[in-house]
Amino acid sequence: MIDIFVSYARADAAVTEILAGRLVERSLTVFLDEWHIGPGEIVVHRLEQALRESRNGIVVISEAALRSPRAMEEYAALLTASTSRGLRLIPVLVGNAELPPFAHERVWRDLRGLSPRELAARADELADIVEGRSPSPGPRPEDELEPGSGLTEPDPHNLVVCHVGADRDYADRLVRLLRAESLPVWWRGDLRPGDVRFTQIRRQLRHAVAVLVLMSPAAQGSDEITRMIIEAELHARHPVPILLKGPRHYQLAHLWYFDARHGELPGPAELAILRQLHEADVRGTPVAPGEVLPPPFAEPAVATVRLPLPASLSRLARLLADGDLLGADLFTTVALLDAADRLDSGFLQVRDGRSIPLRVLAGIDALWAEHTQGAQGFRRQRRQAEMSRDTHTEVRRLQRALGWRDASNEPVERHYGRFAERADGWPGFFPTLRNPHSERHLNWYDRWTDTVRAVHLRLRDWKDSPS
Repeated sequence: MIDIFVSYARADAAVTEILAGRLVERSLTVFLDEWHIGPGEIVVHRLEQALRESRNGIVVISEAALRSPRAMEEYAALLTASTSRGLRLIPVLVGNAELPPFAHERVWRDLRGLSPRELAARADELADIVEGRSPSPGPRPEDELEPGSGLTEPDPHNLVVCHVGADRDYADRLVRLLRAESLPVWWRGDLRPGDVRFTQIRRQLRHAVAVLVLMSPAAQGSDEITRMIIEAELHARHPVPILLKGPRHYQLAHLWYFDARHGELPGPAELAILRQLHEADVRGTPVAPGEVLPPPFAEPAVATVRLPLPASLSRLARLLADGDLLGADLFTTVALLDAADRLDSGFLQVRDGRSIPLRVLAGIDALWAEHTQGAQGFRRQRRQAEMSRDTHTEVRRLQRALGWRDASNEPVERHYGRFAERADGWPGFFPTLRNPHSERHLNWYDRWTDTVRAVHLRLRDWKDSPS
């Protein structure tokens, strides 16, 4: 197997060879056509073979590359491999090029104007990613985002409306209502030409007063909505679901929702809640939406959609392929709740572990292992600390072994984003089975440890998993 296939234009050979050389120094196998295609070989056949054998791809983007038919064909082939078999694809920007539209939604690296020392450091960072070392959690580096944009804090903080194109009409009505009520609101309609779409969405979500998610069948199948919900969770921004049609969204099943199936807009009671959140944010004493929103319905009138296992694993694979370990971690929890039919509760009781099919655990673990070169996943966790008994002592031993806490008497970090900062370089840290929505409950720790016990006791029944 080839660790990295490097696609580039001839005009960028110098900087590309420096980058590739540094990766080779890290003991990675790198395919560079100048190095590996000899006289007399049929170029297209050799390239196709190398693409099939590569686990990762680096696309060197420059003005020359954007004009090169061959470079663009290689990019298309790498993109196909990324979506079909999970090849990790990393665009890097060199020269005077701007990030093209086709690379906007991928995590990328900016190599423009770097000194040789800085270029070597960036190559080392790429090598760490390829080798499966956990990237530092938390806010993404600015060089992964729109050049020059950063993630500056919006002023004011907004109510953020998340929706798919099919629900734009209702979103437009909702935004008009909120603005008529003098509430600050942001939605996709505020994007300007030249904006990088998800960069701006992410900027708004990180500082949102609340995140209003429109639920519909179209939203269920949207990777973008999935990522918006995860982004809100990572920064402790509580979603406010609004049901337009169909079943409730599986990621939001255990939350209160506003029923708009007949086209209703939020009324005085709901607007008062949103205003309370906004005014608290203006005062600098924000309150969590979970403290002011109504509790979840004891018996919801609308069922929650169940995500078929292949679709669930496919979505998890895409998150992992993009290097989004935190998003993949949170989605893993959702997938297991779904498998145990516990989406409506948001956590597992110990007895629920028995209802998780072993094929679900195997499928999730295979993806984590594949995309982290075995550094993360259930098998790795079992090798480090298998639960032998259902006791609190065993739970604390597991937490220490996996890096979730330092000592038995040390409290576990409640905020998921800060908790995940512990993951840097710690094998077996993921999956953590955390659910940020539970953090608003006083008994969040008990909910989490019950979920951990349910899953890790079930892993003992996974006969083909090494202990």
